[in-house]
Amino acid sequence: DLPSDTIADADVSFERDFSDDIDLMDTASDTDGPETRCPPILLSEEYVGNLTISSEEDLAEFAETTIVAGNLTIRGDVPVLLDLSRLQFVTGRLQIRDTSDLEAVNLCGLSGVGSLDVHDNDSLHALRFDALRGTTSELLVQSNPELTSLELSGITSVIDSLTLYSNPSLREIAFERLLRIGHDL
Repeated sequence: DLPSDTIADADVSFERDFSDDIDLMDTASDTDGPETRCPPILLSEEYVGNLTISSEEDLAEFAETTIVAGNLTIRGDVPVLLDLSRLQFVTGRLQIRDTSDLEAVNLCGLSGVGSLDVHDNDSLHALRFDALRGTTSELLVQSNPELTSLELSGITSVIDSLTLYSNPSLREIAFERLLRIGHDL
């Protein structure tokens, strides 16, 4: 067992008291949705392979996952608020698709993703990826009739294509650091 102030992961070891950091965690409040809070990540839980979350049971089983080494698909009968705040990386494609009740997704800890595909979500109101930084290979946001806000302020580059299509309620788009789109806009 590790002391409460030591974190060990593979060959890396850190010593630090995290008790004071909890009050410093970023709290995001959206006028269209509930307040979200990112918990501190102390130990990694990695899932290797392609993962699909399509029910509350799946969510409960994988809620502590911090890294998906593969693709992650969120679809079907998921809760109105989907809390994946511990998720930090998806090495492949993150898909949020074909949901009817999903209104908000808490991915406040997600800092890296291979590509992002959000489509055919009947009730999704806002997408906000506060921690997502750097480059993604492809970004597709399509056919989300209730989507009003899209915030990807940390993305600097999209290698292949950026597609925003058939989101009739979309009024706010934030790509504050986007410098380069490789092929198609």
